[in-house]
Order: sequence, then C-alpha cells, then structure tokens
Amino acid sequence: MYDRVRKMKKPILVVVFILSITCITVVARSYPPHYLSYLASEDSQMKIEINNSLDYMMKNSQDSLSNPMLLSLWVMSKSFLGRFDNRTEVINYLDSKQESDGAWSGPFSRMFTTHRVLTAYYLLNATPAHSLEEFFSNYDTWNEAGNYLLLYDTTNMYHVIFAWVLYYWDYPPWINDFFNTVEADLSWTTGSDFHKRTHILYSYVIARRAFPNLDAIIDTTLAEQESDGHWDGSQYGFGSPVYFTSLQVSLFSEILSLYPGHRTAEIHASLDSAKTWTNSSYHTTLLEGKLCGYFGDALSLENAIFAGLLCAGQTGLISANIDMTFQSLVDAIPEFTSISLIFLLMSVSVIVLLLKKKKLPRDWEGDKIV
Repeated sequence: MYDRVRKMKKPILVVVFILSITCITVVARSYPPHYLSYLASEDSQMKIEINNSLDYMMKNSQDSLSNPMLLSLWVMSKSFLGRFDNRTEVINYLDSKQESDGAWSGPFSRMFTTHRVLTAYYLLNATPAHSLEEFFSNYDTWNEAGNYLLLYDTTNMYHVIFAWVLYYWDYPPWINDFFNTVEADLSWTTGSDFHKRTHILYSYVIARRAFPNLDAIIDTTLAEQESDGHWDGSQYGFGSPVYFTSLQVSLFSEILSLYPGHRTAEIHASLDSAKTWTNSSYHTTLLEGKLCGYFGDALSLENAIFAGLLCAGQTGLISANIDMTFQSLVDAIPEFTSISLIFLLMSVSVIVLLLKKKKLPRDWEGDKIV
C-alpha cells in the first residue's frame, strides 16, 4: 500500500503544479473592472456631437477598420464618452490582426501599436486571442529593453512599460534601470521639450514613482502655457495645438490626483484657462444629417477627437470617463501578486505534505506485516 502511495506522488505533484500555474494564469489574464461606465443619461449636446463624429468615422473611414492603432484610439475615445455598441465586432477585428508572436503592427513601432491595442482590450474588459509571451521575451531584460530606448529615445519607453503592465499586471523587472537612466540627467524635467517631459512622466505615473523636480516641472509647465490657455507645439512639426494642450492638461490632471493639495490653486487656474481655450476650439459640421463635433481645425481621430476629449474631460468642460493615472489597473497589481502568492503557498504546502515521509511500523514490508 505504501508503495502505491509513493508511486502516486509524482503524478500528484505534476497535477498540483499544473493547477497552480493555471490558476495564476487565469488570475493574470482576467482584467480588473476599470473606470468605463455608461453615461448616456448625462450626455451633453457636445458629447452627443462628438459621438456622432466617432460613429461617422467608423462607418465611412476605411482607416478605422484597417489599422489596429487607429481603431484602438477610437475605442479609447468611445470609452471617454461612456458609449459603446459594437464591442464584439471590435474585439474580433483586433484578434484577427494579432500576429504570430502576439503583437500588432501599425504606422509606428510594433511596441507602440501593441501598447495601444492592449489598452483597448483593457477598456473593453477583454483579453487577446493569443499569448504575447514570445513578443515580450524580447524585452524581459534591461539589455534587451534598452535597444528600444536607443531606437526611440527615453521619450517613448513608456510604450514598453505600459504594454508590459497591461499584459502582465506587473512592472517590468528592469523598470528601476530605466528610472536610474533618466534620473542620471534631469535636464528633461525643465527643458524646452515638454513632449519628452510628459512622455517620460507617463512611466512615473503608472509606477507611482515620485516625480523628480516636481515643483520645477509645475513651474516650467505653467510658464509654457500661452496667454489664451493652450500650449503651442509648432516647433515639433507634427500634432496640433489640441494635441499638445492635451499633453499638459493630462500632466496637471495627474499631478492633482497623485499629489493632492500640492499647488492646487495654480494648477486649477491653469486648467480653467485651458478649458476656455478648449471650448473656443470646438466646432461642428453636418455629416449625413447629423451634427458632428470636433476640436481644432479639421475633423480627425487623434488630433481633433481623442486629444480634444482629453482636454475637455480633464478640464471639466464635459463629464468623461478619463483617468490618466490608470488607478484601477494599478490597484489590480498588488491584488494579482497576493493571489498568486496564495496559490503558490497552497501548492508548496501540498507538496510538503506529499513529500513528508510517513513513519511506518518497524515490521512494515510492502502491503503486509511480517
């Protein structure tokens, strides 16, 4: 009898191990509830008009259905408004565009596109059809991830960090190496390149790491604001005033959330000025019998809708589901860690019990007593 028990140990251990890994994987792939809710009863006329623009784009723009990056922006914009009708169709499309290593391709880097697509899955409470382990295996050490920094500068390392967090519910193992790199020279915190500054700080936000030179960052951002309330990014040769204003508005919104009470009056005054400018930049046009709204000079997804909603929602011009601190995702990270630890401890306990040598009668011999 003891021999049979002993022979059963190995298959039992294998089963326990597989069940533990399966449980951890299930936990890791079940997205947490996020800030998306449905606000149809609270819709303002402006929100209805912007939603009409998004519906028009989906119906008439081939780009929206042929480019995973743009479709992900469309999802984000819809989630800001709290209106979503074709969730299954969008998920199926994104699943169909997933490549063999798990990533997605778009007009910029594959990591940037994948980061945005994973954000869309998160907002849709969905998970990709296939694993991204092969894709992320190219970024699991600092030496590997550093290659992305060499190609796209520290400005865009948030692509890797956010994508990693969205997929694994954990921070990259090399994240402190990144912070050590950018903190070796803090000139970016007060330099004239606010596009770089805001983008580097995205990683500080998701990691809940203290902003270096916080007051200097606030001073510089306030000084960069134009008298009419917007921020000018014409020196970059891309984007739009709405886009660049959305970067600074998001930064101030993040500071208000993460550093409550810190220079609140100054920041609110700046956001109020940006709110007035955002409202003045709003326009409508009649398309297919519906009044469609947008911000800036021309109707476009990223510069006129997505960026405009970031400005309008975070300055209080409209009510919107926008949390650029991703609080619900950050809250889920320790939850994932603790649940995984529980499963691991349970597995270890079972294994210890199975391996513990049972004390047998002195005259035990196989299945009989002699």
